[in-house]
Amino acid sequence: MTERTVDFWRYLPEYLKQFPELNKLFEAEKPEFQTLVYNLNRLLNNLFIDTATSGGLDRFEQILHLYPNPGDTVEIRRSNIMAAWFSDKMYTMKTLLNRLSVLQGNDNIQLVWDEDDNYLLHVFTRLEVQGQVDRLYEILEEMLPADIAYQSTNYIEATKEVGVYYAAGLSVTGTLFLTNDFTGTVEISGNAFVGMANGYTEIISTN
Repeated sequence: MTERTVDFWRYLPEYLKQFPELNKLFEAEKPEFQTLVYNLNRLLNNLFIDTATSGGLDRFEQILHLYPNPGDTVEIRRSNIMAAWFSDKMYTMKTLLNRLSVLQGNDNIQLVWDEDDNYLLHVFTRLEVQGQVDRLYEILEEMLPADIAYQSTNYIEATKEVGVYYAAGLSVTGTLFLTNDFTGTVEISGNAFVGMANGYTEIISTN
């Protein structure tokens, strides 16, 4: 966009141009207004990829998650932004499910629309590797339309082994009565008590 030159003098009526004081006033104010016009033009140019400056291209790269190489020129960056901005991506539920299956390593994933809200998608995953949940967020933000909200639930399934240990004991108790006044054969009888108990031990190991 061509930069505009500030010239207040030409807007004055003819009868005011005879006063040199006004001319001096406009000349003193011209640099400030010229700077303002320059900044406004630069702001407008940065709204469009074709005319954006290096600072404006930074913003487009942040939006598109592009990371230019240190030696890339402004025109190379502009070309990469144009390629990413106008790429035609036909995202479908099947494509989204395939992307999530690749991330998780299996297809044990459910995508369910909310019964009461047609614009709310429930995503059920079983991600176990560190960093996968962050990547899940990036995929959903990239592929879902702006008018679709989502609620993500991740299940971590775990199994454990439990050992059960048993113990038993036997005790025999008898009672004897000794005396010098009695001779003969004495039959001794008693009760044998057997006790058993169950013990539970849980071993928890952490990695």
